[in-house]
Amino acid sequence: MEGIIKFKQQYLENSFPAFFEEFKQKEKAYQRAFIAHLKTINLDLFFYQALKKHQFLNDLDSELIQPLKQEFLLETGRDEFYKKQFFTFVDTSHFPILLLKGWQLRELIGANLYKRSCDVDILVLENDFKEAISVLEKEFNFFQKPQYIAYGQQCMLNENSMCVDLHKKLIAFKAFDTIFNLSAVELFKESEEVTHQNVQYYTFNIEMEFVHLCIHFLLHHEGYGFLLVYELKSFLERHLLTMRTDKLLAIAKKHHCVEIVIYTLLIVEKLCVFDQKLKDWIQTFVTTHDVNSAVTDSFHKEFHKENFYQNIGISNEVLKELLLNDYSDKITFVKAQISFKTYCFFRSLGKTLKIV
Repeated sequence: MEGIIKFKQQYLENSFPAFFEEFKQKEKAYQRAFIAHLKTINLDLFFYQALKKHQFLNDLDSELIQPLKQEFLLETGRDEFYKKQFFTFVDTSHFPILLLKGWQLRELIGANLYKRSCDVDILVLENDFKEAISVLEKEFNFFQKPQYIAYGQQCMLNENSMCVDLHKKLIAFKAFDTIFNLSAVELFKESEEVTHQNVQYYTFNIEMEFVHLCIHFLLHHEGYGFLLVYELKSFLERHLLTMRTDKLLAIAKKHHCVEIVIYTLLIVEKLCVFDQKLKDWIQTFVTTHDVNSAVTDSFHKEFHKENFYQNIGISNEVLKELLLNDYSDKITFVKAQISFKTYCFFRSLGKTLKIV
């Protein structure tokens, strides 16, 4: 739906009021279909929050607004339930637990609930992984999702349809073990203790949080990239100029993620409108740390805004030919269980994804 693409583009370019001015002139049937389509791609709550933020709720018929409001209230209740379950689980457990993204990310980017709470992602040390599964099963009536195959994590479900993604690895792809230094032991070193109602758990420090967002973006931006770009944009606007650049660079180097951070910054800068200070910071970081301009060159070859918004992947003609003609290379790509875009990115930097 062309209107959806326009909505995404104009929102990231800080032009939502202009989009809405045109939208409210449309016939009601179009508006209804637009909002219905937003729900199918998990953007209806985001649209509702945009309307609230810009005080446009009274500019649409209540017939359109009421279902959005009801959905928001329903998801708010679900989100609160998930929080209570998480804190009870942490209080019951006798091992460190690190919350990944979730509501603490919303707090960091200054956003209200803008997407459905489909799961709670937590990281534990590898030695505590089996015990964590046992606690969820025995104390909270969770069960392991059948036929669930993912590297370094286990999906746990309960009768309330709550899902806990329990991680002992940050990324569920074997191939990345040969590239990134992302063991749970190392990641806990980048965390800070948080106390909530006498319950202690961990979250990433601000610099590691950004690195994590960049890694997550690289892996998933083909499928639902808009929300990830929104999170990155909001994070940068609130924290970039107060983050310690030396600490960010040290963490990125330690975990072999400097290229990922640079590539993500280039994409987000291309898609979003930032003030000049932010743009200058991004440009300085990229030019200073992009050795031989390898990432920038790869970015210019592969990235096209139109493809991003269409969610059809980002093509690289040279690498596509490589995949089609070199059978052994294609097998490597398939076994790595990663997206074509991610594979192309690493190949363009001359990296080898060894299957472990």
